[in-house]
Amino acid sequence: MQEHLYNIFGEICIIIMIALIAHYVFLEPKWRKWQYYFNFAGLFILILAEILIKSEERVLICLLVAGMNICLARKKHRFRGFFLVIPIMGISMGILMPIMCLPDVLFQVPEVIGAIIVDSLTVILLLFFSWKGKKWREKFELEMQYRKLQRWESRLLICVGVLLFWLVEPLVDNVFLGNLEPGMKAYIVLSNVSALVLTITVIVLVMQGNKSAYYENIAALNEKYLHAEIQHFQAYRQTQTETRRVRHDMKNHMQSMLYLAKEEKFEDLKKYLETINLSVEQLDAELQCGNSLADAICNEKNQLALHKGISFEIEGRMPESVKIEQVDICTIFANALDNAIEAQDNENMKKKWIKLEISCQGEVVFFRFTNPMDSTKLRCKHMGTSKKDKINHGFGLQNIRFSVEKYNGEMSTTIYEDDADSIFSLEIMLMNS
Repeated sequence: MQEHLYNIFGEICIIIMIALIAHYVFLEPKWRKWQYYFNFAGLFILILAEILIKSEERVLICLLVAGMNICLARKKHRFRGFFLVIPIMGISMGILMPIMCLPDVLFQVPEVIGAIIVDSLTVILLLFFSWKGKKWREKFELEMQYRKLQRWESRLLICVGVLLFWLVEPLVDNVFLGNLEPGMKAYIVLSNVSALVLTITVIVLVMQGNKSAYYENIAALNEKYLHAEIQHFQAYRQTQTETRRVRHDMKNHMQSMLYLAKEEKFEDLKKYLETINLSVEQLDAELQCGNSLADAICNEKNQLALHKGISFEIEGRMPESVKIEQVDICTIFANALDNAIEAQDNENMKKKWIKLEISCQGEVVFFRFTNPMDSTKLRCKHMGTSKKDKINHGFGLQNIRFSVEKYNGEMSTTIYEDDADSIFSLEIMLMNS
């Protein structure tokens, strides 16, 4: 009975190990919530297999369950994803099998002890990763949103994984055949060490790629933030100049209006007042929503929108004590407004507008971005990019979603019909705590 429980526990660890390597090395999607129920069924199959089937065939069942998990987590190319379990298993073996083989080759440790060492080490690594790896996992998810494996990286991982899958297992079998000649021992030690070094090198290479892509995008966001601040400062300086000009001319305006009033030229006085009122309204045309960076971004995007014939309206203000980081404000506002402007990039559209609504209730801050859409650019329900370069675009909503999740918030997108127009709505709720 204890042996059966030990075997089942080991097989569960294999499935979890494959899932972790699939996500954190091969950048495969996380399991969906309902997949955990699927794995309960897989566990039941493993229990039956432990009672009825040989060990070699149980390993195949583990691979089948792990492959199905990868397949079900994907939204496309699922059949291709199923076969990734082979190179992923190879990467796992490249890490664990040398630990199992080398003690026996160097110190004549029995096979059972070697297996226990590997299983114990696997459990320790999984527990440590679960207990101490929270910050690393959060950082990884942050980096992953900007990252996709390049073709050469994907091929390298697959080739190395398949190579290790076919080479490491025969080495393990040779280790436990009995006494080995010195030449065979040296060959097995060199092969296992080489496999371990190769595996670690490939993993580090992919991890470094994640970091470089992340920092490139952070640099792009900072550049966008700086550009928005510069534009905001320039607009503010121009507004101050216009204010001083109007103030300087106000004495002359007052004398002119008094003259028109004395002469009872009320129509001329009315036109004169309308002209001055228009000048004052233009001074107050700057958009404000309660946050300096958000104001800078809104005014910068407003200038771009005006060139395209798009009006921009803001209702409500952000609280003064808002605790949203600058980089997240830039991510949310810049991407949402860029998408709103892009959605109306059609000269044939009659009504072009953007509306931003801001409201607060307790510690909850709510944003709603709405705009009409060009019917020829209506996208699928997942709201992917309509641009031709899909590899380098389509991350706007993903980036917004990740910033929202940092504040335990929620984000939703809807498209509805209003007077024969298709209206897109992006709703964001953040916890300001």
